[in-house]
Amino acid sequence: MNLHWTDDSDLCVDFSQEFPMLVIQAHAQKSKQYEQIPIVPDFAELLRSVPKEERTGYVFNPIPKRNRGTRLRSDTTSTLISRIGKAAGILVGESLSGKKKHASAHDLRRSFGFRWSRKLMPADLKEIMRHSSIQTTMDFYVGSNAIETARGLWGSC
Repeated sequence: MNLHWTDDSDLCVDFSQEFPMLVIQAHAQKSKQYEQIPIVPDFAELLRSVPKEERTGYVFNPIPKRNRGTRLRSDTTSTLISRIGKAAGILVGESLSGKKKHASAHDLRRSFGFRWSRKLMPADLKEIMRHSSIQTTMDFYVGSNAIETARGLWGSC
């Protein structure tokens, strides 16, 4: 929600280098460290599809119906994504008691991580996922799906 086209005071798109990057200022993240993170090709393609003259302000700028002219906050957007997941019936889990878990914004992050875990080395995935520890990357994304690993193995034969 805070990704900006030109204002690099928090989180900004940077197309000026060899590869597109996200620039994150130290004060804008938990680690309190300045970072440049490579943008994955399909997201870069989406960003580049926006005409240059329209690349101003926030990259994503949803406006709520009720408060015209006011941007949605991150927490409100997260709640809306969860509602969409529930309304669409997208199940991502179920507890032992039978309580169903529907797709949320964090599930979108996890699916991104899983998708790229099949294409990148763990250290590279750690960087684009912004994990502070390689162990987090290893625990959640590397070797986490035997079926997908088998598809990769058998697809290469």
